[in-house]
Amino acid sequence: SPDGKRVAFNAAGHIYIKTLPDSTPVRIDSVADMEYEPDFSPDGKSLVYVDWSDELKGAINRIDLTTHMVTRLTVDKGFYYSPKFSNKGDKIVFRKGEGNDDLGYAYGKDPGIYIMSSTGGKPRMIIDNGIWPQFSTDDSKIYYESSEGENKTFRVMDTTGANARTLYTSKYTTQFAPSPDGKWMGFTELYNCYITPMVGTGAPQDLSAANKSIPLNKLTRDAGTYIHWSKDSQKLMWTLGPKYFVRDIKEAWPYSEGAKDKTPPVDTVGINIDLKLKTD
Repeated sequence: SPDGKRVAFNAAGHIYIKTLPDSTPVRIDSVADMEYEPDFSPDGKSLVYVDWSDELKGAINRIDLTTHMVTRLTVDKGFYYSPKFSNKGDKIVFRKGEGNDDLGYAYGKDPGIYIMSSTGGKPRMIIDNGIWPQFSTDDSKIYYESSEGENKTFRVMDTTGANARTLYTSKYTTQFAPSPDGKWMGFTELYNCYITPMVGTGAPQDLSAANKSIPLNKLTRDAGTYIHWSKDSQKLMWTLGPKYFVRDIKEAWPYSEGAKDKTPPVDTVGINIDLKLKTD
């Protein structure tokens, strides 16, 4: 969450929220629908997420975390992914998919990246390809992931879809995670997390732990997934199994202002998410 006090996550088909560090995770609602990919609003008062039911298919919902009132933001049935709030909180960006062999293709018309009001309304397509979109610091651009041949690419474009260009290429990166202030790029490669200063101009850089021409630092000892940032870009978080890890930027990047001369030991303990579910 923006205040760093809660974490929202998906497990066993539903979304839970845990107040850090010691509370028991609780579901955001009690419906039978499947829920995925939560994202906090900038004020921390609501979540957007992907909802799925066999009857109504996919949708993007918004839930008020005080009243627990759920609003279905998208009208059309479809295959929706990775909704993200703008930094002002007035818009969301998301991907609409074309479907697949398991779910079918009946509602996969016009796949691509879309923007819509965070209160609902008609979505506007900005590009017909790409995945994992998110807003830039000032909401004037969209970052997204694409591909070129066998490589993944991290790209940026205007909110109209114009002026798209590639910032990074990578063969093994599984997640690109730019910081909210646009100064850092967190990424995962072969199940480990790394950090490097963000580039916004010049030729595309090869993003790889093996690339000695770019400065980077490894964050994890064993492995890490789902790397993400605090709202103020001063902390990085990631998960490993049932553990949640938090690291200050001054520890993650030993060359930043106010950092110590040496990188502190990697945290291998973390916070236990402590979700326990009954089985049949």
